[in-house]
Amino acid sequence: MVFARKSNVFLQYLWRYALIAVIGCLLVGAYFSYASLREVRAVREDALREKMRMALSDLNMLDREMASLAVEISIEPEFQPGAWQGQELKQRKMLEMLHAYRPRSVLAEEFFLVFHDSHYVFLSSGQKSYRYVYADTLGMEESAFSACVDGETFAPLALPDGRLLFLYPVRTYGYTRINGAMGFLVSAEALYERMQLTSGGLPSDIALWVNGFAAVGTKSGDGALWAENGNFTLAAKPSLDVALGAGASLRNAYLALIVAFVLALAVILAYRSYMPLRRLGKKYALADGQNEWEGIDSLLGSLLSRNEMVANKMKEQLARLKPQMLGMLLDGNCDQHVLDALAALGVALNSEYFALLLLVPLERAKAFSSLIADMTEEQIALYPVEREKEGCLCVLACMEESYLVDDAREWIESLLESEGDIQVRYGGVVAHIEEVGFLFAKMANARAPIQREALFSQMIACVRARDWQAAHDFLLQLENEPPAEGEATFALESTATLVRIGREEGLPMDEVLLGDMMLADSICQFAALAIRQMEKWALSDQEHANARSNAMAGEVIEYIHTHYKENSLSLDSISAAFGVSTNTLYRLVKRETHMTYREYVVKLRIDVAKRLLLRQDRTVTEVASQVGYVNLSHFIKSFKALTGLTPAQYRAGGRAEEMDAPE
Repeated sequence: MVFARKSNVFLQYLWRYALIAVIGCLLVGAYFSYASLREVRAVREDALREKMRMALSDLNMLDREMASLAVEISIEPEFQPGAWQGQELKQRKMLEMLHAYRPRSVLAEEFFLVFHDSHYVFLSSGQKSYRYVYADTLGMEESAFSACVDGETFAPLALPDGRLLFLYPVRTYGYTRINGAMGFLVSAEALYERMQLTSGGLPSDIALWVNGFAAVGTKSGDGALWAENGNFTLAAKPSLDVALGAGASLRNAYLALIVAFVLALAVILAYRSYMPLRRLGKKYALADGQNEWEGIDSLLGSLLSRNEMVANKMKEQLARLKPQMLGMLLDGNCDQHVLDALAALGVALNSEYFALLLLVPLERAKAFSSLIADMTEEQIALYPVEREKEGCLCVLACMEESYLVDDAREWIESLLESEGDIQVRYGGVVAHIEEVGFLFAKMANARAPIQREALFSQMIACVRARDWQAAHDFLLQLENEPPAEGEATFALESTATLVRIGREEGLPMDEVLLGDMMLADSICQFAALAIRQMEKWALSDQEHANARSNAMAGEVIEYIHTHYKENSLSLDSISAAFGVSTNTLYRLVKRETHMTYREYVVKLRIDVAKRLLLRQDRTVTEVASQVGYVNLSHFIKSFKALTGLTPAQYRAGGRAEEMDAPE
């Protein structure tokens, strides 16, 4: 009861807690997104201010120089064709200054612009013409905008007051053909609205910022006008400046939103899983008059305390359901063959099913039951149906083991020999006794696809386990399978499976054999080619195994040379270090050194001891300890067995050789 109350409360309020968690996640994500976007905006505004500050600084410097020249050459507010006469030197100097400033201030191929007081001086590089334009007299007109957009060249400039100033060429002035200039002012918002009416965009290579907007253009005619909030876009080639300051801040904002979305999705999925559980609780609660929560609680209690009973109940339900499904299939007057349908059902259920539907007199029902009683419930299921009209008993034998087909054959044959009043219903048609042989032939033909699928699956399992001999044996069985329908399709699908398995297991595929297997028109031909491919895989796997074995042998020998001084060195310790069996290590050392492991370690230790004994600063006991011997007598015994001398005799003999050596 305590368990029931606790689970009741938990399940009733689970969805409320989940909803609160989703709302909290969304609020956290929204907060981080807002904070990140504010940071991005601050970075962009700082970058824009720095750009404008540098540009205005450069323009102010140029203004001061141009203003002094403009005073000297007497620039007038209105256009005067003769104003430049006699001033060629100063004109040349002004143009040189303009050319020097060209990377920042030239906004089109033909026009230059300089600031002078509250006016703007426009100079044409072609005919050395100039014009004063008052900022407060310029306005935006439809005709001016159309001329600007449709013209071949125009120059936009960001003004300090936050507007865009556009210039476009005027080829006639009075009766004289010159390169003049007309201009108009427009805000960035109005420009965007106007640019939506055109498709050409901005045709000049510019990128400038005005009040958080970036107007961008290219010579190819593509352009873009990007707004700070990202909503205003035009054409296909935006400037790199639009990404200024986005960086990690935007990534953090997007990451927060993604996390919130994932958490919300997880809660939604949990809720969708909870609804079937609630319906299940209602179903279990109907019998006892409980609500759905009590039903779920009772179900959980049953699963916890009566697992065995619940499992048996489910098993009984499945045992009843399986023959009912097959019985409905067989009882219907279907046009297709019944056994073909059962074979397809067996493939879908990943199991082998064979069925016999017999109509026998009711008085023979007990005899049938006794004959089938020897089979276990897992092997056969009975579905008896009384047919009053025909006076017969329908018995469905559904067998999951192939050997039971032979038992069924013997059973049917014994019945046929005893009496002749048995009829076989097959595919909705009542057949005579002499046609029973055709029934068994059709059964074997329906069984063939299932059998070859089972053999192929077992072969694939052997390939994954690197059991090449077993895979070879399964392919031989597949090669000896009798002909059946759909062999070419089976060969093609099996080839695709082999290619996938080879790719997953890192096994090379023979391209020639692959092509032949794909074109195989029989199971026998496919199996023969697959056997050749299996042999190649086995050879490749053996080569890789030999390479790995050689590499491991070198590592084992190096490990012995490093740890020979340790008294704890043994095959077991090396086996634990390399993760292989002691038998494998024994074979590796034997193959690499032509000695057993013990012989090699003793020889290595004695060789080192011989070098140490020739030195006079170590006793025999110290030498024995340094080469891994704890027992001195064991060391002396091993030393004498290998060299024929005791350590003391070996040291004395080495000292005598040194004294007899010529100086």
